[in-house]
Amino acid sequence: MLPWRVVPALQGRVDGRGSAASLGMRRRMENIDRVFDGRIHGCGGGPVRTSQFVSSDRRSTSAGQGSVGCKCARLWKKWFIAHAAMTGYTFMKRISRQVGRGLLAVVVTLLASTIGAPQGQDLTVGQRNLFVIAEMLPGHYDNANQHYFARRRKLPQNDRHDRVATTITRISAPAFRKNVFLWTTRVETPEGPRSSWQITTLEPGPGDSEVTMRHYFGEGRAINPENLSTLRPSELRRTDGCDYVFMFIRRADHYSGKQRPKACRFVWEGANVYTDNEIQLSKSSLWLHDHKWLIAGNRRVTGTASGEPYWLERSRLFHCYADIPGVGGGLDIPFERYDEILLHDKGGMHWISAPKGQSIGLSLRNVTWHVLNEANGNFNRNSLVLSVSERLSEGGTKEHGYAFADSGAERIVLNLKWILVNCALTPRHQARPNM
Repeated sequence: MLPWRVVPALQGRVDGRGSAASLGMRRRMENIDRVFDGRIHGCGGGPVRTSQFVSSDRRSTSAGQGSVGCKCARLWKKWFIAHAAMTGYTFMKRISRQVGRGLLAVVVTLLASTIGAPQGQDLTVGQRNLFVIAEMLPGHYDNANQHYFARRRKLPQNDRHDRVATTITRISAPAFRKNVFLWTTRVETPEGPRSSWQITTLEPGPGDSEVTMRHYFGEGRAINPENLSTLRPSELRRTDGCDYVFMFIRRADHYSGKQRPKACRFVWEGANVYTDNEIQLSKSSLWLHDHKWLIAGNRRVTGTASGEPYWLERSRLFHCYADIPGVGGGLDIPFERYDEILLHDKGGMHWISAPKGQSIGLSLRNVTWHVLNEANGNFNRNSLVLSVSERLSEGGTKEHGYAFADSGAERIVLNLKWILVNCALTPRHQARPNM
């Protein structure tokens, strides 16, 4: 059955009768089916004469006298089908005056779809790279190394970065469209810890090679993940001009997004300020400029004196436990286990209460060295460090010891005999047997 039979049949249903054009078209297609299909299926035993092939308007094909094989019959049938399709298109133009142009558009679309569609379609650079940044952005980031080495390098106080930890989670918040993230930040300031919450969105544009990042702030209050399904942008604060536009011109291994110069203006602590900030994202790090400038006088009031950005490194999450005392060598000694401890490797810290009342701290840090720490021209390599400390009753802390391994290690253990600490990327219940 040929698909074009649907057209006259449909016309008969639409206008309530079988018109002469409708019946003529139907007969034309049935004749093609009968003549060609009958000849092709029966031509195995001998040749088929082209002089026998006659179209529905009774004109001879007159392709020549004599005989041809089955292949020729099939080629002629394809030609007649194409001819019938064009005739059907002309017919549809006629009936469009009776049943409206809408039906014609639907049928032409269906006919075109049978020809086939392209496998893919080129979109913009920005649209492709939006997928990449949306995949790279989620994670936990911490500037523990930057904060530590600022003290070790004895930098001036106004050139030291506060300790900052940021967790970025991809979420579903329908009112904010598709690429939406919950961004939670904790800053350890001299006045005490400070937390902030924001919704971040990614959209392609405005240029073909650009992606726009928008921030919606919680105004000092936490954004409850349980309310994301009903949360609306109007419930949060967004300042016009403060969007980051990522120009996705690949440089090394990172992407860079900048605010438009002096476009982000608002009131901060009673003063009119502007920001010219930048965000850089790579597989290993998140770099954040957070500089505010007074509009009157053009003087910077936040950020470090050198203008260096916050360098937050992406962390890995380790599953740890601690035993007190640290049993080893297969000895049958009673011990107490502190299990299900989670430590990220960019300065993660967890405190436990030991059986004798001590407050014991477990810390894990993947050290990215900022200074050279070797003699004779040797190079010091980055290391994964697990350490144990104790809060003293008279104040301060005491370092008990540490172990270190390669920075890419997936397991690390420290046994001080009175305590054993074991950390691994893979939880113990997921470890698989091997030889």
